Amino acid sequence: MVLYEDEPARALAFEVRDRLFRQFSPDLEFQFSWWRFAYLADPMVAREAGETAAQSDLTLVAARRRDELPDAVKDWFETWLPVREGGDAALVSVCNADTAGRVIDEFLPAIARRANLDFLSLTRLPSRLSVDRLREDQAFTNIAGLYQAPDHHFHSSGWGIDE
Repeated sequence: MVLYEDEPARALAFEVRDRLFRQFSPDLEFQFSWWRFAYLADPMVAREAGETAAQSDLTLVAARRRDELPDAVKDWFETWLPVREGGDAALVSVCNADTAGRVIDEFLPAIARRANLDFLSLTRLPSRLSVDRLREDQAFTNIAGLYQAPDHHFHSSGWGIDE
């Protein structure tokens, strides 16, 4: 299950989902359900989302801001915790590294402990910091390009097995 703040947070959760698919498919089967923070203010939606969370093996909480979860989201957690059955499951916080605040970082681990869930906090580095400088190769669209040397210098970190 994925609980997300807004569209940018949803996109961040999609990145995590895609990585899970790449790493664990076909060994594991995934079914995701998506729930926006704002919709949990509706009692019927909150009840259905709570039933889903109580049965989920993995609950991702994707937020851009880490300063405060809406009251409706905090209340929602309280509704399904008592009905959650045991078993291996995890609560995962997904956010950007450049966001500030600690409330989510304190609230979600406490919820995970109470529900007997494993907790993991994933942080996405800003794109300007997460560039893989060793994989800057350019793709050529025509066959003539295969015989041309790249017009840029490759970066090497200087680290290697023989050093």
